[in-house]
Amino acid sequence: MSKSRYRERDERPSSTAIVLMLGGSVAFALMNGIVKGLGQRYDIPTIFLWRSVSAFLIIVPLLCFVREDGGLRTTRFLGHSIRGLFGVAGTLSFFWTVTRLPLGTAVTLAYAWPIVMLGIAVWVLGEQVSWRRVLVALLGFCGVAVICGFARNPSAPGMAAGIASAILFACAYASMKSIVSTESPVAISFYFHAWCTLAGLALSLPHWTWPARSDVPALLATGILGGLAQCLMAAAFRRARASQLAIYDYGTVAWSLLIGWAIWGEAPDMAGFAGTLLIAISGIVMAKAEPPPRKTAEGLPLETA
Repeated sequence: MSKSRYRERDERPSSTAIVLMLGGSVAFALMNGIVKGLGQRYDIPTIFLWRSVSAFLIIVPLLCFVREDGGLRTTRFLGHSIRGLFGVAGTLSFFWTVTRLPLGTAVTLAYAWPIVMLGIAVWVLGEQVSWRRVLVALLGFCGVAVICGFARNPSAPGMAAGIASAILFACAYASMKSIVSTESPVAISFYFHAWCTLAGLALSLPHWTWPARSDVPALLATGILGGLAQCLMAAAFRRARASQLAIYDYGTVAWSLLIGWAIWGEAPDMAGFAGTLLIAISGIVMAKAEPPPRKTAEGLPLETA
């Protein structure tokens, strides 16, 4: 097969991968919408705990039926712990942001994490990057500035928490890259949610109240939808590179904007729409400019929206 044929195949993800990725983006958006609704009645640690525990309804069957090398055995406990620390902090910040900002705005700010990741790659990991990627990252930062400075009725604490979630998610991804070479995807997901459960217990038990029975299905759905989204995206990443699926990954932002508008009337103004578009374009272009890694975190969607 000629190089041009290889290139053509690489540039076109299969329809199955696209459908899986879009399905995962819908599941994540639905989870975010449920978190926003529950945030009107429950505190964030309580929602976070239920989301973490109910995720095992997806993870445990995977452990039983999906056989992977190594299973849960690990020699990288410190790596899992660091990733868990950043992931827990990022998810808590994101959930709090969702309750303070329009749903689409909160998700958009969290999806700025690839832009932050470029700075980590340069200043922390010492990687060399092209001027093109730097300029694209600056475009994304302009999108963040537009949303924070010009969007209608901005909440300063909410905007700060949204930016913090992007920074923490970028740190979580950077730490995850150090363990994917030896750990299985199921093990990484298991240990992350174990850390989430412990953190959720520590934060929610001091002021624990049992939720209303009518809210239990919604609380369980947060973890089930989150786990389902990860499974669908993992299957998509096994069929195509992340750079090929980047545009579909941002479907979570589009669905979140739609859900926010349909349920809470959160129609974005021109500034919010422009900032969202700049961040999405920046993230997609940066993903497509990423060189194919030797062994990546494919199949390991970040614990974001």
